[in-house]
Amino acid sequence: MLPGGRLIYLSPGITVAVQSSWKIYSFIQVPLYQQVNELQLTPKWNFSIGINRSL
Repeated sequence: MLPGGRLIYLSPGITVAVQSSWKIYSFIQVPLYQQVNELQLTPKWNFSIGINRSL
């Protein structure tokens, strides 16, 4: 069997405009379904935060 699997995540998030060209964003990923082949590590959740600038 090949490594890999099937994962479905729910990813709610928020984006806030700091200025007209700058935005701050964050989101959390929570797994709704995980089916992996063989022995693999899977996270209980993921959190991301970042800054975006449009030119």
